[in-house]
Formats: sequence, C-alpha cells, structure tokens
Amino acid sequence: MNEGDYCSVEVVFGKNKRDYYHFKKTAEGLKLDWRSSVGYNPVSLPFFRTQRLKGTYLFRVWAKLTDYYNFDYNDTEQTHQSIELRDPDGAAITGYIRRDASTAAALLDVLKDGKEHGVMVELRYPQESKDSSVVGIERFIAERWRQRPEEFEARPAPALP
Repeated sequence: MNEGDYCSVEVVFGKNKRDYYHFKKTAEGLKLDWRSSVGYNPVSLPFFRTQRLKGTYLFRVWAKLTDYYNFDYNDTEQTHQSIELRDPDGAAITGYIRRDASTAAALLDVLKDGKEHGVMVELRYPQESKDSSVVGIERFIAERWRQRPEEFEARPAPALP
C-alpha cells in the first residue's frame, strides 16, 4: 500500500502469522514508523485495566462492532455504540462511543463492514466506573496506527499516576 508519504509492507511468517511494517518518506529518506508497525501504546491495555487509570489515554487497537452492553453502559444502546477493542498482544476491553460524539460517525464508517480494523482511539473510564472491562471511547483519532505528528517529536510517554 502506498498513500502519499507512507508505504506499508506486509511480511508473512508461515501460514497464520503476518506483520505490517510502515514507512514514512522524509527528506532524509524512508524511516520506519516504529510505533505503528508494532502497535505501540504509551500504557499497556492490561495496566490501564488493572489500575483503572484516570484521564484519557491513546491506544492503538483492533476494533470491531459488537452488541455487548453492560455495567456502566447497560441500557445505552440508543446513545452509545459498543466496540470490541483488542491490543496487538490480544488483551481486550469493550469500548463505548457516544453516537453523537464528533468523531463517532467517522469511526462507525470504518467499522461498518463488521470486520476488525486497526484504529487509534482515546479511552477514559467513567468517573464512577463499576467494572474495568468497559470503558468510554472519548475520541476516534485515526484509521490505522500511523504516528500522530506530535509522536515524531522526541517526547517521553505521559507519566503515570
């Protein structure tokens, strides 16, 4: 795949294992977009879940529409869409985005085919969260896992509480 200044290469390792490596064209030549190639998250999904971290955190996940509504999102089918989220290591959580959120239509358009897609989202637990297995999707950032411009800067990941 080649989209503008990006190029992606699929590498197949046997029957069931494949990885994608993403490169960005720069003035210095091609550079590996490491974060998107490995599915880097500033905080691991298991840590986010076990600590039920406060605040909003960026995640690169595999996303797929689901119809699971429970705990903090029980009876919210009219106002929220449930989405199964899985990190590159297989850890999972169910996210909910408000149907009227500014980025909801774009996310639902990506997922409308019912297949799993790589996306970047910002997640946040509700204030009085009842269970760590469900979380709010604050914002859909992008389809695919490409770096955001600020990630190209040499800034460390946000400090944990």
